Amino acid sequence: MAKVSYQIDNWIFIPHENKLILDGQETLIDNRLSNLLLYLCQNPMTTLSRDELIDEVWKGLVLTDQVITQAIFELRKILKTNHKHLQGYIITVPKRGYKLDINIQVLPSTNKTDTHTEKESLTDGHIIHVAGIRQEASPDDKKHIDSISNKTAIDNKNIQLNQSSSSISAKTESLSKQNQNNEGKSTKKATGLTAPIAITTLIFCLILLVFISPFSLRGVDKISKDTNSEEKDRATQFGSEVIYNNLEPRFIRARINTDITSAQIQHGVIFKIVEYLKYNVNFRIAFHNTPHNDAAKELTFIITEENGVSYINVEYFNRISQYQHLDRKYRIDNNNLKPTINRMLSDILTSFNVDVSKEKINELLSSMPEDPQALAYTLEAFAALHTPKDQLKSVGLMRKALELAPDNHYLLSTNYIYSMVVTYLNKGKEPQQQVDKLNQAFEKIIPILVKGIRSDKVNEALAMNALSKDRPIEALKYLKAIPNKHETVITFILKAKLSESFGNPATAEEYYYQAIHESETPRVLEIAESLFFYSDLSKMKSKMKAQIH
Repeated sequence: MAKVSYQIDNWIFIPHENKLILDGQETLIDNRLSNLLLYLCQNPMTTLSRDELIDEVWKGLVLTDQVITQAIFELRKILKTNHKHLQGYIITVPKRGYKLDINIQVLPSTNKTDTHTEKESLTDGHIIHVAGIRQEASPDDKKHIDSISNKTAIDNKNIQLNQSSSSISAKTESLSKQNQNNEGKSTKKATGLTAPIAITTLIFCLILLVFISPFSLRGVDKISKDTNSEEKDRATQFGSEVIYNNLEPRFIRARINTDITSAQIQHGVIFKIVEYLKYNVNFRIAFHNTPHNDAAKELTFIITEENGVSYINVEYFNRISQYQHLDRKYRIDNNNLKPTINRMLSDILTSFNVDVSKEKINELLSSMPEDPQALAYTLEAFAALHTPKDQLKSVGLMRKALELAPDNHYLLSTNYIYSMVVTYLNKGKEPQQQVDKLNQAFEKIIPILVKGIRSDKVNEALAMNALSKDRPIEALKYLKAIPNKHETVITFILKAKLSESFGNPATAEEYYYQAIHESETPRVLEIAESLFFYSDLSKMKSKMKAQIH
């Protein structure tokens, strides 16, 4: 059998030499990438499923989708350096697979070589085998093969000798989705602990900063990018504005892709995962539609639906190593939400090389309702607070969850905190009478809340109750029980108010600033200003405005 080469636009691919040539410059690729590109060249303009690639390229070897994703990513990285195709000629066909999106030309070779029809893998004899052809490796090739011969396809190391002077660029594999447009109906404002309160949409927007929400408000922006814009996103991440030395290993850029018009539970799962990563593993996380210059980690959640079944695909790409460590799909079943969250969190932490025991993860999830429907309502409420059109809906959802899990500490505490903040923000009437009613109801459930180990949310609620009754020493006890890395926006506001009550305005300003930094918006000061007692924060607001202008 004569050897053949392939012309892909202005690229020349020589599979039996594991080599790509562009304008006379050679790029040596490993056997894994060569076999994949060969199969794509043998089937141009044809959509190939992941299963087919596993069977034909990896010969059915058990592996994860991450292996294929990484290989496609590496090929695109090389092929797009000619700047003629943003996706390196290999396009993603959503929910179906990949396609070599160009007609290629077969270039027969006149050189005669020993051929074999039975395929072989790399051996100690340094045999390069591609598509049934074997050839003794050159000394340079042998050196390269030695570095990978003891690795299996599952290792999927990014080993590539690039002899050209092409610039470094990279991208992860991502499904192209449309924006989610949640059209939620407003529900009446009610909780098990509140009397009717007249509040405006502005108040709900402010509550979003402290009630449940543990991260940037930019999380409400769902991402909608076509593949081309995604390519540009990756292609520019190591541009002139990005300094390799400035990448922060504990900084995560998170984002959500979806084409599902109603996926509140799925979003609730994602926001809860991010909350745990931020407040229990101490990662800095922000939702951004474009790469953040300092974020070393990129965590993408892709919500899809197949045959009526909902899934969340989680992708983790590290910008330091340019390696995708995780690409896994999770089925979302309302009856198994907690085990699913557990698996997702465990997989993400493992891909981050963070050693957290199963017992610790179970402990982190223990505050959530055990009843499946109550948990579903809680996650829906959690997501609704991040969706401007559905913020009013969250109150009714939380109330439904409480009806099914009336003794759940997390639900009881968050409802009390939410109701108290709403009451103090309602400046149109004297709030003290409403505060007294809320405290009376809350104090009836304190015996339930203090049983066993108190969660951080319970300590926040107890501290709020103490401060509202002018008992700062008691509030200090509860706030001290919250570990530093578990402090939320509301924790910082409570500590600032406590510092003011002790006559320490400097410390109070520092805590207020931390609350602003945590919420990523100075609007949090509008909540802090009226909570418990009036705080004059005009100087801080002036400083913030001066920086903006």
